[in-house]
Amino acid sequence: MREKAMEEEVTYADIKFSKIPGEEVTGVPDSAAASTPPAHRAVPPVQSSSRSSVTIALGAAVCVLLFAVIGMGIAILLCHNHSNPDDARKPLQQCTSDLSKYTNDIRKTLCVEPNTGKEAEPCELCPEGWKKGYNGSCYFISTQYASWNFANESCSKVGAHLAVIEDWEELKTMDSATRGSYYWIGLSRREGDWKWRWVDNTQLDEKKVSFTPNQYQHCASVYSGSLYPGYCQSVYQWICEREAVRV
Repeated sequence: MREKAMEEEVTYADIKFSKIPGEEVTGVPDSAAASTPPAHRAVPPVQSSSRSSVTIALGAAVCVLLFAVIGMGIAILLCHNHSNPDDARKPLQQCTSDLSKYTNDIRKTLCVEPNTGKEAEPCELCPEGWKKGYNGSCYFISTQYASWNFANESCSKVGAHLAVIEDWEELKTMDSATRGSYYWIGLSRREGDWKWRWVDNTQLDEKKVSFTPNQYQHCASVYSGSLYPGYCQSVYQWICEREAVRV
């Protein structure tokens, strides 16, 4: 009877292990084997991240190309408007003709002298709020007060610089605009250096512009058409300068 019982137990054990077909059982309990996920279901995270990066890069490239094609298409349509597509030169001629027409319209509107009614030659335009200056330049005369360094930075932020006075004639043009107040200009010197230089790094030519420096002052201003040295920390108004736009 004992031998028969052992045979039945062996048979039961064989049936129990044969419940998982296709897998080798190496003494791992059923609970552990069931909790282990199949190997083919695991996806390496590096591979997923790599695919995501490639997708983003391709998407960005497609967007750039799309914008470029749209821009080129608009330019071609504008140039081919009212032109003969059989003649390759006509689109360019049409664009040139349109540009010339627009330029003439601007000259007639903005370049006419109020006293004579004639077009100024050359026609030089200044931004709104700026005054036409000397030798093709534009001046912006500030109504605020600040140190020389602040004034210099303010001019740079608008694509200009503190005024550089070329000669006595230019200084005279500032006479009426600078009466009654000091205005910073783009002339200064470094500590321990007696050479006064403009913001464009050219040295002051006292033969063209008279100036009496002071050993304790390092920045220059203009007052009623004359130059004066001053302390850079003093607060004055200032004059920015930039080139006029020729039409």
